[in-house]
Amino acid sequence: MLRFACFRFLIEKSSIKVRQSGAALVEFAMVAPIFLAIMFFAFEFGLIMLIELNLQQGLDAGARLGAVNLATVQTTILQQLQGFVNPAQVTLVIQSYPSFAYISGNNPANLGTANAGVTGTGSEGNVVRYQAQYTYNAVTPVVKSFLGSQVVITVVTVSKNVVPV
Repeated sequence: MLRFACFRFLIEKSSIKVRQSGAALVEFAMVAPIFLAIMFFAFEFGLIMLIELNLQQGLDAGARLGAVNLATVQTTILQQLQGFVNPAQVTLVIQSYPSFAYISGNNPANLGTANAGVTGTGSEGNVVRYQAQYTYNAVTPVVKSFLGSQVVITVVTVSKNVVPV
């Protein structure tokens, strides 16, 4: 009688395993699409941030060069951007102002009401506002649903041209 009870326990235990054999596959099928969507979103969002950082670095390098040497600023900025973005798709706006008073607040993207900006790098002692804009076409449906199919990346930096002593 005792032997039969032991075998009965083993039989019941093995039948439970048979009924749960596909549970891991079903759980994976439910979780995998969500996990992959999050992974693709994180990858593409990181790529967008990398492009924005690269745009800002190129703009800052051009502004540093422009503060000392007013020639070839636009070429330098576009050379800095090669590799991550197509320089032909970057819209570059360079405007010079007589002083910082024409740029309002702490945000260089905001211009004052009296916009006295002149296109170009200006002359010595002028304040120059550099703006680069790039339109990124989203690849994954997850990013398209959250950020739209086209993400416009705009970076701005402001510098003052050096007056030679």
